[in-house]
Amino acid sequence: LGDLFALIGKAHRIVGPTVSQQAIVYADIESPEELPWGYADEQTPGRYHLVKTASRHAFGWVNGPQAIKPTLFKSSESLWRVERDKDGVLKFASVTPAPEKVALFGVRPCDLAAMAIQDKVFIESEFEDARYKIRRENLFIVVANCTRSSNNCFCVSAGGSPRAKKQFDLALTELDAGFIVESGSAPAEEMIVALKLKAAGKKQSQAADEKIK
Repeated sequence: LGDLFALIGKAHRIVGPTVSQQAIVYADIESPEELPWGYADEQTPGRYHLVKTASRHAFGWVNGPQAIKPTLFKSSESLWRVERDKDGVLKFASVTPAPEKVALFGVRPCDLAAMAIQDKVFIESEFEDARYKIRRENLFIVVANCTRSSNNCFCVSAGGSPRAKKQFDLALTELDAGFIVESGSAPAEEMIVALKLKAAGKKQSQAADEKIK
């Protein structure tokens, strides 16, 4: 994971899950050590509780109280600017955010299903949101397939799945001995080649399939 972080971090600001204020939230992270290793969450309707376990898994938790929406939508930003020229005439100009390459690391398949709906509304509709589109086009996504679920999960009823099928660059499935990695884009393929990863064996792929739930 350290090598993967180094590759992604060359061109992207990495946003991933980390522990803060007794919850797992998405924030800027610089290394895999900041991931929530060994943490799990207990979720029932109206209850969320984070616990430390003996496990050394980085993704043994279910999606927390914060989604990836803040990365694609800013809570506050300038839409336009007005200036007065030397003759006193007001001039209005649209403000377009500077593109920033961001990598979302360890997001869940349900996050991607929600993002696909946002894409339809803000990119594929008649009225395109230029700011959303810029952020979306500069996004590199590493999804973590779900290996456990909670009583609050509803991805299947929303047309989703514990396994990501699209909208990602890299997909990780965590096993006790490491990760099964799947590519979903040409840049991701280049990273896999650069990392010199071994092809997953039949038993490893089968173990990954059995883990996803």
